[in-house]
Parts: sequence; structure tokens; C-alpha cells
Amino acid sequence: MARRLRSGVDSGSRRRLRYTKARREWQIYWRDRNLKFHAYDLVPPTANVESLFEHVDADPTGIFWG
Repeated sequence: MARRLRSGVDSGSRRRLRYTKARREWQIYWRDRNLKFHAYDLVPPTANVESLFEHVDADPTGIFWG
């Protein structure tokens, strides 16, 4: 399943995926109530962006979808 990746974040978004070119890996970030993003440490950075999408979709902690 292909997904469109956008640079930046929508104004209502509570999640962000960031790519680090030097390490060739993606990492999930979550937004707090003060609109600041923090690294999500329950899933390590990975080259497989689809696995991160799956984790965000499942949202086991409720941090991304409430």
C-alpha cells in the first residue's frame, strides 16, 4: 500500500514522520498540548516506513488518534 508523504505537518496533526537521510531511517514524533513534537520512543527508527504507518494506525497508546 503506497502512501503519500508530505513535508511539514497539517495544522491539526498529532503525529509526524521524519526521515534522517544520513541514517536512511524514519522516526515517529507525537505532538503535545503545547504543539511541540517529541520523538515517540515505543518504536525505534526504521528504514521501513510502512511499519511506522501500521503502528500509528493501530495506535496502541491512544496518543495519535485519541
